[in-house]
Amino acid sequence: MGAARRISTELGRVFDPSGRTGYYEFGTYALAVIGLAVACFVSVSVYFSDKRVAVAFVADLIVWVFASALLFSATVRRFHDIGRSAGWAMLFLLLPVLGLAPVLIALLSIHIAPPVGPGDDGRGIGSAFIAGYTIPLALIIGLVIFGRLCLKGSQPGPNRYGPPPLTEGAP
Repeated sequence: MGAARRISTELGRVFDPSGRTGYYEFGTYALAVIGLAVACFVSVSVYFSDKRVAVAFVADLIVWVFASALLFSATVRRFHDIGRSAGWAMLFLLLPVLGLAPVLIALLSIHIAPPVGPGDDGRGIGSAFIAGYTIPLALIIGLVIFGRLCLKGSQPGPNRYGPPPLTEGAP
């Protein structure tokens, strides 16, 4: 089965989290969706480069939500294939949000924290320091989990989520 056929098979099940998806099907589909999302992010950035930043942020947020929605069911099926529940997929797809939360806190503390002494501009240096480490940490954890999902084989035989993906649909 070619890559285009695998992607179209996954697109046919885009909102169906039941069953199992093998590592190759998941990898080709996920890379296609991520590639399209990156292309959209770049297009939005180029188009809005001299315009309002808020509009670009909202457009990027819409692309991220759409790409996450496309990936969610496939990620759930892939976690089912290795014997894990849908909660793992939720955690995996929320990693970017968890990585950005300290950044938002740091940005808010710049405007909220009052100066505590001479030379202090109230920028909340501690929260900025934490934010500088959470984004790379979330990225590394996400890449490790994504690599494992794309490379780890299926559980042999049927599990509580259904038959193995290679025998699904076979007579």
